Amino acid sequence: MPAASNVFGAHVDGNFAGISDRQQARAQSNRVNPEAQAPATIHSAPTGDTSFVYVAAIFAALGGLLFGYDAGVISGALIFIRQTFALSTFEQKLLVSVGS
Repeated sequence: MPAASNVFGAHVDGNFAGISDRQQARAQSNRVNPEAQAPATIHSAPTGDTSFVYVAAIFAALGGLLFGYDAGVISGALIFIRQTFALSTFEQKLLVSVGS
């Protein structure tokens, strides 16, 4: 009598339909025995010098502030520069990229 299978194609005895004996052996060997597992270890956070992280965060924040300030100044000045010098679109782009 053939073994009964569930909706996923797995036979009741744990073998899967449509895969080779080698694949079944590999699947059997990959199963983990809960009693053979090593006990879980708890690792604490490193307690080393964190000054590098603070310095890097300060430089990143300062860079973001300066980028925003620069973008605001350039966009505000571009209105008057466009009226005064009658620049084309390419010349405006060039001026903004050089000024940043």
